Amino acid sequence: MDQSGDLGVNEKYLNMKYEEICKNFIDEKVSSVRPLGNGHINATFLVETEGQSYVLQRLQMGMDTERLEHNYNLYSPVFDSDGWLYPKWLKTKMGEYWFSEHGGDKWRMYPYIDGDILTSPLEHDTLFACGQGLAHMHDVLQKIDGKPKAVYPRLHDLSFYYDKYVRTAGSRASCVSDKIGGQIQEKIESLSARFLAVTADDQLIIHGDTKLSNALFDKGDMIGFLDFDTIMPGSVITDIADCIRSSCIIDGVLVRESAECLIEGYLSAAPQRKEEVLRDWEDTLGRICYELAIRYYTDILSGENSFIEKYPGYRLDRVMELLGI
Repeated sequence: MDQSGDLGVNEKYLNMKYEEICKNFIDEKVSSVRPLGNGHINATFLVETEGQSYVLQRLQMGMDTERLEHNYNLYSPVFDSDGWLYPKWLKTKMGEYWFSEHGGDKWRMYPYIDGDILTSPLEHDTLFACGQGLAHMHDVLQKIDGKPKAVYPRLHDLSFYYDKYVRTAGSRASCVSDKIGGQIQEKIESLSARFLAVTADDQLIIHGDTKLSNALFDKGDMIGFLDFDTIMPGSVITDIADCIRSSCIIDGVLVRESAECLIEGYLSAAPQRKEEVLRDWEDTLGRICYELAIRYYTDILSGENSFIEKYPGYRLDRVMELLGI
């Protein structure tokens, strides 16, 4: 859903609605509500009161809140003990983490976290600190007492997304021109054997969505992370590669020096992972870009519109960029 359009329909009515939802979590008088961030899954709003700022989120319909809560109860104690910043959910006055509307929507709320959210390109010292922060977060995650339950079990499951693409492309008339569609299909098929054959170690606990816009910095150091809805068993290389994808690819081209700087920072804090990181990061990066391209293209062909079309043709541009066309 396009969050920016949410307030444009009827700003006064919607503000009243959001204020009423907030009353289930807080007693302070709400002074303003406005869209926050550009996430693809949950509609997110910044709530201002006289004394404090909060984040209000409408969960994607169908999200498994039992799994969300199970995972939260696993990672919140270890992050609290470490001092790592993360969204600390508020409970409603009924003692629940969720407020449920009559229409089925579920909402959660947490105090806004003060921290800098950076955009690429980054200076080398910041990239080094980013790598260090990822390694630190991974070390803290391994202290969790228990096993997270994946809220998105198919996340990073390339075979699943590839099979869905094949079914969709074969059963629907394409809304993409024959020339562009042919280029995309040819590229997808030419890379399939390479990336579908890769299997990842899933013995560790990872964040699962380490794009740069989820990272929190202060004075150049990473101090926390947002959006732990994707926490799951997986390979730390996946997290490293996904962060490289969002911070070291400029205008569709990997800035290798930047990626190596981030990796150097990671290995300075986790030298025991040097062999696997240096061996696998490039292939994993390619695989993640390939997976995301397939997801965007399938979204176009299927008409599901799970990804926000930020401008006409945005998703198609992303497909072409991720595939290097």
